[in-house]
Amino acid sequence: MQGYVDRETTLIGSLTVREFLYYSALLQLPGFFCQKKSVVEDAIHAMSLGDHANKLIGGHCYMKGLPSGERRLVSIARELVMRPRILFLDEPLYHLDRFLFFPFSVHFSVIIL
Repeated sequence: MQGYVDRETTLIGSLTVREFLYYSALLQLPGFFCQKKSVVEDAIHAMSLGDHANKLIGGHCYMKGLPSGERRLVSIARELVMRPRILFLDEPLYHLDRFLFFPFSVHFSVIIL
C-alpha cells in the first residue's frame, strides 16, 4: 500500500489535529476503536505534533490556526495513519524548514529525487 501527499492539501480547519486524524482513521481503517486511536497517537508522535494535537487546524482567512508548516505535517500524518509502505510527497520540503523536516527524516528513510 502506498500513500501520496499533495503539495496543497485541503484540511478541515474547524477540527483539531487529533480530531482530524481520528476521523480520517475512522473512515479509512478497518479494525477496532482502540486500534484506530493508537494509530492516530503514533502518527501524532511520529510527526512531532504533540504540542499542536489539541489546536484547531484553521487556515482560512477568518479562522486562525496552525502555521503552514504544521499544516503540512498534519497532511503527512493523515497519510501515515494508513500505514503505507511507501509514501510519495509532492515537493516534500514545501512549507517545511529544516527544523520541521528533521522529525520526519529521523523516523523514516527519506529519499528526495
